[in-house]
Amino acid sequence: MTEISSREVNLYTPNKKYTGLIDIQNKDMRTLDLLNSSNLFWKNPNSKSFNDSIMLNDVTVMVQGNRRLSTFKKLQLRLSDIIFFSDSLNKTGSTTEIKRAETLSQKSNEKESRVKIITRMRGDTFYIISGVFFGLFKNKTQQRFMPITKSKVREILRTGTDWEINDLDVGNHFIGLSTNHIEACTMEE
Repeated sequence: MTEISSREVNLYTPNKKYTGLIDIQNKDMRTLDLLNSSNLFWKNPNSKSFNDSIMLNDVTVMVQGNRRLSTFKKLQLRLSDIIFFSDSLNKTGSTTEIKRAETLSQKSNEKESRVKIITRMRGDTFYIISGVFFGLFKNKTQQRFMPITKSKVREILRTGTDWEINDLDVGNHFIGLSTNHIEACTMEE
């Protein structure tokens, strides 16, 4: 029987950050692959209420300004509400998978491109995200979440007639950005 592991993730929605543990079948699996999967893994499928959600365990919910809102033992979060996520992994994948990815990248002649993205406004918030991605942008946007490395995230929040700008610390500087929340982008090689 396969041992089930868990991984800490940070999931960002407008004005909120959910930090909790997700169940994973294989510790080498990337969080991006898990969240892009058509069948999300649930350790206990009978506890699933929404078809488009992920189960978090030992969850802390923070609101804008890093104020703790609440904690939950278990919480389902709808994937459609996640604007982007990050995890604490510096490297994932087995040695074989890493070599395969490097070979495919070389064969397809993937280039590194800088990207700056403006997300759609949700409530009183939108984000400006800059970073690097590899491959064809059009192909990456066909998935639920696209990988952006060396990322910098700015949260833009309307407060009455003023705008507040906050730089967010996204940990290891990798994020998975929801392609449904992209409003505009610019790229350069």
